[in-house]
Amino acid sequence: MKLVGRNSVLKIALFAASAIALAGCATTEGTGSATVPAQEAAALPAAAGDPVAAYVTGASRGATGVVRMASGKEAKVHVGVEYVSAAGDRCKRVILTDTTLRKTQVSAVCLTDKGWNTVVGL
Repeated sequence: MKLVGRNSVLKIALFAASAIALAGCATTEGTGSATVPAQEAAALPAAAGDPVAAYVTGASRGATGVVRMASGKEAKVHVGVEYVSAAGDRCKRVILTDTTLRKTQVSAVCLTDKGWNTVVGL
């Protein structure tokens, strides 16, 4: 029987410590920012003059509604899944459809330090 070397024991201990440390990084929900709990994020206001963000912040996944854009045109907004962006911002996927031209665009509404903002053209 071969004894485990000192180097192997050190590697196993380092691996175990890393696994424990990384387990603390896991979120308890499927989506969400670690810095802003869901209830607090929903209470934060949409950026001024952003009707899409204003609608999406109060809507749940799967909701569809019509908003008047700053240009005066109307757009149908479909709220999709919530996720965390590469920048670490909590976002909701939205599909915008111009009700006149019927053009569709995938966008997102993300929570930043300035409130909820629409990110156009993903």
